[in-house]
Amino acid sequence: MKRTSDQAAILFISKALTAGLLFALGPILVRKLDQAQYGTFLQINLITSLFVAILPCGIPQAISFFVPRIDPSKHFRFVTRTLTALFLLGSVGVVVIWAGKNYIGQWMNNPQLVTLAPYIGALIIVTILIDTTETIFLAYNRSGVVGIVLPIKAIARVVGVVLPLQLERGLTGALEGLIIVGIAESLILYGYHVVRSSEEASGPSGVSIAEQLRYAFPVGIIMIVGILGSSIDKFIVSSMFTPAQYALYARGAFELPLVGILPGMLFDLLLPKFSQYLHEGGKGEVLRLTSEAIRRTALAFYPICALCVVLADPLITFLFTDAYTASVPIFQVYVLLMLFQVAPLQIIFRATGNNFPYLRVTLLRIVLGAALTTGLLKLIGPIGAALAVVIIQAIVTLLCCVLAGHELNEPWKQLVPWNDLARTFVLSACIAVMILPITWLTLPKWAILILGGGVFSLLFIFFAFYLRRISEMDKEILTRWAALVVRP
Repeated sequence: MKRTSDQAAILFISKALTAGLLFALGPILVRKLDQAQYGTFLQINLITSLFVAILPCGIPQAISFFVPRIDPSKHFRFVTRTLTALFLLGSVGVVVIWAGKNYIGQWMNNPQLVTLAPYIGALIIVTILIDTTETIFLAYNRSGVVGIVLPIKAIARVVGVVLPLQLERGLTGALEGLIIVGIAESLILYGYHVVRSSEEASGPSGVSIAEQLRYAFPVGIIMIVGILGSSIDKFIVSSMFTPAQYALYARGAFELPLVGILPGMLFDLLLPKFSQYLHEGGKGEVLRLTSEAIRRTALAFYPICALCVVLADPLITFLFTDAYTASVPIFQVYVLLMLFQVAPLQIIFRATGNNFPYLRVTLLRIVLGAALTTGLLKLIGPIGAALAVVIIQAIVTLLCCVLAGHELNEPWKQLVPWNDLARTFVLSACIAVMILPITWLTLPKWAILILGGGVFSLLFIFFAFYLRRISEMDKEILTRWAALVVRP
């Protein structure tokens, strides 16, 4: 268990570093591209992400399921076959993009996307392949490799974008840089597996294509629906406004890197435990772990959320320049998502093997999201789209609580430590109000961010310990993780 926790800590640090490096692309790009060009870049990423989710339809996730179950002598042949299939599916995406380029340009309200269709197609192919790296090596139980490779890949992508921009190649140069880096990563990944599979004894890969597809398809559907649900606001805003206006919205409606990392880590750590406890009839332990996970996530998310609301203006304008001042109120609303992203309740459905309730909630999220986003967008503008996202997330979280309780045949209110959440929220909000005068000082933005963040952190840590918001187990975990960071 200790080894697993240490591996998780190392992987968390690696992912945090990777997310920070990739996040740095935003501040760089806004200083090198005008808002219309940057909005186009974001639209291309949006389209690429959609196709990368739809085309594989869960095939990459099948790697993590089948590799531990088949003969080790067939691992590389199975993965090579999967990578080949993904390349062919990516090629289908190229054809679809080329055939529908005019429609995509009209849909995204951006004629430039028509001429950039070849770049979009190339990005789809390489992204489908290189996004499997983490899944593959975690399936091989080589988390150390993942911890090293992820930051290296991020550095390569940053260099691939920044270098052409420094040479004044503009948007197309940045896209070409990303494609070149993606091709290099793909060749290394695919070449490695081709060479290793040639060393294995000839024969079948251990899993039939039909068997792989039977597993992959339901998982893929859930992933597709999930991505559509989480990005519906961006698709709608992009289709109703100019690329420049979309850039302003996107620089306010973004998740902090930590938001995507911590829930994913909890999912990876808790899913095996939940499956085991439910198999052994230990529902009480599942309830306890769920409540503890929510409480601990809130201890990180709630103060960060409150701090971001107060420091939104200096934060956004420091990161993205004063040209993105209009993004500040959007960010102040959108960051409230963190209040409802502390409950990893989808783990319960995966652990029981019954994903249908969660799929229904996600489908409802798409329908409600489309309707509410469109309505509020027309009523109060881009900030309405951000507000719609927060409202939908609150509804979805509540529904997941109810359905998860029903799945476990337990009162759903027992899943959430309501009193702990309320106390952490009040503490975070009060400290945020206390540091508000710092934002009125006539200091450089970076100074306000450092001073405000430092004072907030000190006050929150002091009162969290004083009011016993942090348990002895929390202290032990923090001490061990800190030791991993500073350990030579």
